[in-house]
Amino acid sequence: MTELERHEGATLLEWGPQGRDVVLCLHGLGDRKEAFRHLGPLLAQRDYRVLAMDAPGHGDSTVPAPRTSQDVAAVLEQAIEEIGQPCLLIAHSAAAAPAVSVAANRPDLVRSLVLLAPVLDQDPDGWLLKLASMTIMRSRPLWMLYYRAMFPKGRPEDLKQHMRSVRKGLRGRMGAVSGYFRDRQELTVKLSNLHGRHLAIIGDGDPSGVTLDLLSATLRDTAPQTTWDVYEVAGSGHCPHQDAPVSVSELVTTFDSPPKTPHRRSR
Repeated sequence: MTELERHEGATLLEWGPQGRDVVLCLHGLGDRKEAFRHLGPLLAQRDYRVLAMDAPGHGDSTVPAPRTSQDVAAVLEQAIEEIGQPCLLIAHSAAAAPAVSVAANRPDLVRSLVLLAPVLDQDPDGWLLKLASMTIMRSRPLWMLYYRAMFPKGRPEDLKQHMRSVRKGLRGRMGAVSGYFRDRQELTVKLSNLHGRHLAIIGDGDPSGVTLDLLSATLRDTAPQTTWDVYEVAGSGHCPHQDAPVSVSELVTTFDSPPKTPHRRSR
């Protein structure tokens, strides 16, 4: 793993050799690029160059004013332009909004999307997203309790260490990171303008309340011009890239092979 200096005063983590197809990873609300510390090396072993970036206001990035998801999309677009080639774009949770925006507006920059536990416009009965949309985003201690709850079925061995890093990176920034949830009503419009073939992965224990059937129906109804492969990973919560990285890496590499008939199934 190496670090590359980039925009926003932050670094990109890099795994794998130069000159390969690029996978760019964007973490969800209130996290940081090291969330891909397990998935990145696994994809690199499969001959990808993998990059993970800090979203504005997160991790090692400079502290911005509160941003909207469209502001995050602008930074993401700039990052891909700096990379210099189209990317397979992996986005977790709330990062689905800026990722979809870039893919819809600049299809020349995004080969395909991989959405991990995407926060779309579903209205499930789960409590996780309801808490995230409240004042919890302005309190680091509450956020860390919330963060731990995203792993109801299994936790990576280094989760405590990662959470300490997340907590440190959010010092004085909770108001800024909440911008991830602003203007999300535009997401439905962006999805309707999306084309191509994409992948969505969800854990069967995701406490957000989003199920395989609900996610599949939402994508079918809001993105009718796309083809989606939708999978459910057994034993995973809201962060499959952290608690089930092997399964996610296999699904990603299988998806990025020659096109096949789309699936909806558990794994």
